[in-house]
Amino acid sequence: VWRLQYWPANLSNRKNAGVIGASITHLKSFYPSLNKIDVISHSMGSLAVRGYIQNIGVSSSGYNRPYQNNIRKYVIIAGPMYGSYLANLINMDFNFPWEWDVAIWWKALSGKSEATDDLEVGSNFTFELNNDPLNQNVNYLTIAGNDFCIYNLICSNQDETNDVVVPLRSANLLEEGIPLIILNNNHINI
Repeated sequence: VWRLQYWPANLSNRKNAGVIGASITHLKSFYPSLNKIDVISHSMGSLAVRGYIQNIGVSSSGYNRPYQNNIRKYVIIAGPMYGSYLANLINMDFNFPWEWDVAIWWKALSGKSEATDDLEVGSNFTFELNNDPLNQNVNYLTIAGNDFCIYNLICSNQDETNDVVVPLRSANLLEEGIPLIILNNNHINI
Protein backbone atom coordinates (compact mmCIF):
# COMPACT_ATOMS: atom_id res chain seq x y z
CA VAL A 1 0.00 0.00 0.00
CA TRP A 2 1.35 3.37 -0.99
CA ARG A 3 -0.31 6.63 0.11
CA LEU A 4 -0.21 9.90 -1.80
CA GLN A 5 -1.18 13.11 -0.03
CA TYR A 6 -1.37 16.39 -1.91
CA TRP A 7 0.36 19.44 -0.54
CA PRO A 8 -0.82 22.09 -0.61
CA ALA A 9 -4.35 20.72 -0.67
CA ASN A 10 -5.80 23.71 -2.49
CA LEU A 11 -4.22 23.23 -5.93
CA SER A 12 -6.30 22.60 -9.03
CA ASN A 13 -7.28 19.05 -9.86
CA ARG A 14 -5.45 19.39 -13.18
CA LYS A 15 -2.20 19.93 -11.23
CA ASN A 16 -3.06 17.15 -8.79
CA ALA A 17 -3.81 14.85 -11.74
CA GLY A 18 -0.29 15.59 -12.97
CA VAL A 19 1.08 14.76 -9.51
CA ILE A 20 -0.78 11.42 -9.63
CA GLY A 21 0.74 10.58 -13.02
CA ALA A 22 4.25 11.43 -11.85
CA SER A 23 3.73 9.54 -8.58
CA ILE A 24 2.53 6.37 -10.31
CA THR A 25 5.51 6.52 -12.67
CA HIS A 26 7.81 6.95 -9.67
CA LEU A 27 6.14 4.09 -7.77
CA LYS A 28 6.42 1.76 -10.75
CA SER A 29 10.17 2.48 -11.00
CA PHE A 30 10.56 0.53 -7.73
CA TYR A 31 8.51 -2.38 -9.09
CA PRO A 32 9.44 -2.82 -12.77
CA SER A 33 7.38 -6.00 -13.11
CA LEU A 34 4.23 -4.18 -11.96
CA ASN A 35 2.21 -3.48 -15.08
CA LYS A 36 -0.86 -1.77 -13.58
CA ILE A 37 -1.87 -0.69 -10.09
CA ASP A 38 -5.16 -0.45 -8.20
CA VAL A 39 -6.12 3.01 -6.90
CA ILE A 40 -8.48 4.10 -4.13
CA SER A 41 -9.33 7.77 -3.73
CA HIS A 42 -11.48 9.84 -1.40
CA SER A 43 -13.36 13.08 -2.01
CA MET A 44 -11.43 15.64 -4.10
CA GLY A 45 -8.72 13.07 -4.82
CA SER A 46 -11.31 11.29 -6.94
CA LEU A 47 -11.49 14.22 -9.35
CA ALA A 48 -7.71 14.33 -9.62
CA VAL A 49 -7.42 10.60 -10.37
CA ARG A 50 -10.20 10.80 -12.96
CA GLY A 51 -8.47 13.84 -14.44
CA TYR A 52 -5.28 11.82 -14.83
CA ILE A 53 -7.11 8.84 -16.36
CA GLN A 54 -8.93 11.16 -18.77
CA ASN A 55 -5.77 13.02 -19.90
CA ILE A 56 -6.49 16.43 -18.39
CA GLY A 57 -3.61 16.42 -15.91
CA VAL A 58 -0.75 18.89 -16.23
CA SER A 59 2.82 18.74 -15.01
CA SER A 60 4.38 21.36 -12.71
CA SER A 61 5.67 23.11 -15.84
CA GLY A 62 2.14 23.30 -17.27
CA TYR A 63 2.46 20.65 -19.96
CA ASN A 64 -0.10 17.90 -20.44
CA ARG A 65 0.72 14.74 -18.49
CA PRO A 66 -0.88 11.95 -20.54
CA TYR A 67 -2.40 8.87 -18.98
CA GLN A 68 0.02 5.92 -19.18
CA ASN A 69 -2.60 3.12 -19.05
CA ASN A 70 -1.23 2.10 -15.66
CA ILE A 71 -4.38 1.77 -13.52
CA ARG A 72 -6.22 -1.56 -13.39
CA LYS A 73 -8.97 -0.95 -10.80
CA TYR A 74 -10.19 2.34 -9.42
CA VAL A 75 -12.38 2.69 -6.29
CA ILE A 76 -13.92 6.15 -5.85
CA ILE A 77 -15.01 6.90 -2.26
CA ALA A 78 -17.29 9.93 -1.73
CA GLY A 79 -15.99 11.59 -4.87
CA PRO A 80 -17.84 14.72 -6.01
CA MET A 81 -18.00 13.56 -9.64
CA TYR A 82 -20.41 16.38 -10.53
CA GLY A 83 -19.27 18.83 -7.84
CA SER A 84 -20.27 19.78 -4.31
CA TYR A 85 -22.63 22.59 -3.31
CA LEU A 86 -20.39 23.21 -0.32
CA ALA A 87 -17.65 24.43 -2.69
CA ASN A 88 -20.11 26.83 -4.30
CA LEU A 89 -20.94 28.24 -0.85
CA ILE A 90 -17.27 28.53 0.12
CA ASN A 91 -16.49 30.41 -3.08
CA MET A 92 -19.39 32.80 -2.36
CA ASP A 93 -17.72 33.46 1.02
CA PHE A 94 -20.86 32.25 2.76
CA ASN A 95 -20.77 32.89 6.53
CA PHE A 96 -21.17 29.37 7.93
CA PRO A 97 -22.69 28.93 11.40
CA TRP A 98 -20.01 27.78 13.87
CA GLU A 99 -21.68 24.43 14.52
CA TRP A 100 -20.99 23.36 10.96
CA ASP A 101 -17.72 21.61 11.80
CA VAL A 102 -17.24 20.10 8.34
CA ALA A 103 -17.71 23.44 6.60
CA ILE A 104 -15.36 25.20 9.00
CA TRP A 105 -12.69 22.53 8.50
CA TRP A 106 -13.00 22.69 4.71
CA LYS A 107 -12.97 26.49 4.61
CA ALA A 108 -9.91 26.62 6.87
CA LEU A 109 -8.15 24.10 4.61
CA SER A 110 -9.02 25.61 1.27
CA GLY A 111 -11.01 28.83 1.23
CA LYS A 112 -11.57 30.21 -2.26
CA SER A 113 -8.92 28.40 -4.22
CA GLU A 114 -8.19 26.51 -7.42
CA ALA A 115 -9.44 23.37 -5.65
CA THR A 116 -12.79 24.82 -4.58
CA ASP A 117 -13.26 26.29 -8.07
CA ASP A 118 -12.85 22.77 -9.53
CA LEU A 119 -15.16 21.30 -6.88
CA GLU A 120 -18.10 23.61 -7.59
CA VAL A 121 -21.25 22.18 -9.12
CA GLY A 122 -21.09 23.47 -12.71
CA SER A 123 -17.31 24.05 -12.74
CA ASN A 124 -15.33 23.91 -15.98
CA PHE A 125 -13.33 21.00 -14.54
CA THR A 126 -16.32 18.77 -13.71
CA PHE A 127 -17.96 19.74 -17.01
CA GLU A 128 -14.90 18.62 -18.97
CA LEU A 129 -14.49 15.50 -16.84
CA ASN A 130 -18.09 14.39 -17.36
CA ASN A 131 -18.29 15.20 -21.05
CA ASP A 132 -15.41 12.90 -21.96
CA PRO A 133 -16.10 9.16 -22.04
CA LEU A 134 -14.72 7.05 -19.20
CA ASN A 135 -11.63 5.04 -20.04
CA GLN A 136 -13.02 1.53 -20.53
CA ASN A 137 -9.63 -0.06 -19.74
CA VAL A 138 -10.12 0.79 -16.05
CA ASN A 139 -12.46 -1.18 -13.78
CA TYR A 140 -14.38 1.40 -11.66
CA LEU A 141 -16.43 1.20 -8.45
CA THR A 142 -18.06 4.11 -6.59
CA ILE A 143 -18.85 4.23 -2.87
CA ALA A 144 -20.97 7.02 -1.39
CA GLY A 145 -22.42 8.11 1.93
CA ASN A 146 -26.12 8.20 2.69
CA ASP A 147 -26.44 10.49 5.71
CA PHE A 148 -29.37 12.87 6.00
CA CYS A 149 -28.86 16.35 4.61
CA ILE A 150 -28.49 18.12 7.94
CA TYR A 151 -27.11 21.27 6.37
CA ASN A 152 -30.00 22.29 4.16
CA LEU A 153 -28.15 25.11 2.43
CA ILE A 154 -25.59 22.65 1.04
CA CYS A 155 -28.32 20.61 -0.61
CA SER A 156 -30.21 21.76 -3.65
CA ASN A 157 -33.36 20.79 -1.77
CA GLN A 158 -34.15 19.62 1.75
CA ASP A 159 -34.94 16.07 0.65
CA GLU A 160 -31.63 15.43 -1.09
CA THR A 161 -29.58 12.49 0.17
CA ASN A 162 -26.17 13.77 1.13
CA ASP A 163 -23.08 12.68 3.05
CA VAL A 164 -22.84 16.22 4.51
CA VAL A 165 -20.33 17.29 1.81
CA VAL A 166 -21.19 15.47 -1.43
CA PRO A 167 -24.74 14.82 -2.65
CA LEU A 168 -25.37 11.17 -3.44
CA ARG A 169 -26.37 12.09 -6.98
CA SER A 170 -22.90 13.62 -7.44
CA ALA A 171 -20.94 10.75 -5.84
CA ASN A 172 -21.70 8.10 -8.42
CA LEU A 173 -21.22 7.19 -12.06
CA LEU A 174 -24.42 5.19 -12.49
CA GLU A 175 -25.16 6.89 -15.82
CA GLU A 176 -21.90 5.39 -17.06
CA GLY A 177 -22.92 1.91 -15.84
CA ILE A 178 -20.48 1.98 -12.91
CA PRO A 179 -21.61 0.08 -9.77
CA LEU A 180 -22.39 2.04 -6.60
CA ILE A 181 -22.18 0.93 -2.96
CA ILE A 182 -24.05 3.16 -0.50
CA LEU A 183 -22.87 3.33 3.12
CA ASN A 184 -24.91 4.80 5.94
CA ASN A 185 -22.17 7.24 6.96
CA ASN A 186 -21.08 10.84 6.57
CA HIS A 187 -18.24 12.11 4.42
CA ILE A 188 -15.47 12.04 6.99
CA ASN A 189 -16.35 8.57 8.30
CA ILE A 190 -16.59 6.79 4.97
